[in-house]
Amino acid sequence: MLNTLLPQDAHQALLIGRLWVPDFGAVVCAVTPEDVFDLSQLAPTSSQLLELPELAHQVGAFVRSGQAPRLASTPEALANSDETCRDAAQAWFMAPCDLQAVKAAGVTFVASMLERVIEEQARGDASRAEAVRQAVVASLVTTCAAWYPVPPNRPGSKKCCWPKECGRNTWKWASGQTLKFSPKPSP
Repeated sequence: MLNTLLPQDAHQALLIGRLWVPDFGAVVCAVTPEDVFDLSQLAPTSSQLLELPELAHQVGAFVRSGQAPRLASTPEALANSDETCRDAAQAWFMAPCDLQAVKAAGVTFVASMLERVIEEQARGDASRAEAVRQAVVASLVTTCAAWYPVPPNRPGSKKCCWPKECGRNTWKWASGQTLKFSPKPSP
């Protein structure tokens, strides 16, 4: 399995990701063919890790120094990442992005961002995810419908961005970051 999932030069590569650790949550990690190491003392989120100067040097030095605790075996975490046969008591890999703005066209950006918030709130529980999803949608629809009953579709218009008041009900990622909507642009 490792031969098909990791790059051929994995022993020389800097591989980073996020690992779901039961009873703790998402952890930024460094991945070797053998082990997965916790990088959260270096940076608590993937987005913050990617902003570090000389990232490869810092991560390599951090792991080599022994400061990065071992979280799991890479083969075991990879095998447990298939949700059809996942053991919820063991660690598994997640999507590597967390707070980065994933560039997308149209409404897919907002949908993707909200799904990441829902994923973090639900902590891997599918029934909880549906409840959080319904609460987020209800909050946005109720609050924003009063401001703009007809969704605007003209880029650059005053109504093109969600008003900041829509963010009255805020949603937090596990990392403590808060989902906020940008204020309306000036005319």
